[in-house]
Amino acid sequence: MIVNTLDEGFWLSNDKQEVKDYINTLYSRIQGTLDRINALKNHWNVSHPNNLI
Repeated sequence: MIVNTLDEGFWLSNDKQEVKDYINTLYSRIQGTLDRINALKNHWNVSHPNNLI
C-alpha cells in the first residue's frame, strides 16, 4: 500500500495499523472539507438570500 503525509512524502507500507491510521486521516480530511464547503455555502446564502447556492 502506498501511503503519504504532507511532511514525510510517499512510501510503501506493509504495516496494517499504519494503513488504518492513514485511512482515518483521509476520512478526517473529507469531514474537514465538507465542513468548509457547508460554511461557505451557508455564509453565501445568508448574505445573498435571492441568489442561493
